[in-house]
Amino acid sequence: MLAFAVLTVACQWLEAKPSHTEVGVEVRIEAREEDGEPIAGLALEARMPDGSVESIGATDADGDFAFVPEAVGAHRISASYGGAVLISPLHAEARAPRLWYALVCVPLGLALLWRHSRRARD
Repeated sequence: MLAFAVLTVACQWLEAKPSHTEVGVEVRIEAREEDGEPIAGLALEARMPDGSVESIGATDADGDFAFVPEAVGAHRISASYGGAVLISPLHAEARAPRLWYALVCVPLGLALLWRHSRRARD
């Protein structure tokens, strides 16, 4: 009985790619058998950072599902398949303010480049 339980859990997997992302960025959830065959039509649930559980949909014929996290924090994607519960962790962080970095770093980089090029000419 124990061997059956171990083999049941070891034969399938559920994976979020990437497992660390930003809010609003699409994540691909893959459901596969041990031999790499896709698990089509697998109903997926997500435990949100606030603790609520939502049904998010089902995998397509390729065993894939696109999920976009809308809240900051740890998510847990899960599905029941063949008596086993498949779980994949996912962590979403807040989007970094890239515009402000560009407004500060680009002029600073140009100033340093100008200074070093003047020093090299002398």
